[in-house]
Amino acid sequence: MEASNVQSQLRQNDANLQRAKANLTSQQSALTEAEATLKRYQTLMKSDAISRQELEQQQAKARAARAAVQAANAEIAQVQAQLDDSRHQCKKAEVLAPADGTITQRSAEVGNLTDNNALFHLARNGELEATVEASAEELSLLKTGLQTEVQVLDQTTSGQIRLLSSQIDQTSRTGKVRIQLLKISNSSILVAW
Repeated sequence: MEASNVQSQLRQNDANLQRAKANLTSQQSALTEAEATLKRYQTLMKSDAISRQELEQQQAKARAARAAVQAANAEIAQVQAQLDDSRHQCKKAEVLAPADGTITQRSAEVGNLTDNNALFHLARNGELEATVEASAEELSLLKTGLQTEVQVLDQTTSGQIRLLSSQIDQTSRTGKVRIQLLKISNSSILVAW
């Protein structure tokens, strides 16, 4: 769902909640008036100033006013639940980066559903990272934090192994190694061990 649709639904549910609260206030006022009138009618009934039918009609009005207040409270609860769901949907529509940086690759599209794959690749604080493949034998010799030299065109720069894949491709018998690099100006990377 697009963020604009989620925001629109959130605003609509917020407006519905305000309307439901105003309705409750109105129903509570009507109940207060109906109960006050009922008390007057009960007093008048004792002195035979009104008929039994008029008293019963006012009792029915008071019961209806109580039911209207209960219905208004139920409406508020329902709209509040919708608003809470809209807020939850709004949070799900937000994509927050775990750190400052530059987006180097985008695989997410507005309006598409997501899966377990990365939506964006981020160069954190200007840091670059190389992903290379290493054989199963090479992976067994490597460990996180190990310093390495990386050749970028005609330049050599140092890097540090940040992550070793725990999965080996069954066909190529290789796994991925992520190396955090020092800042370099070109992203064409060849790795020399």
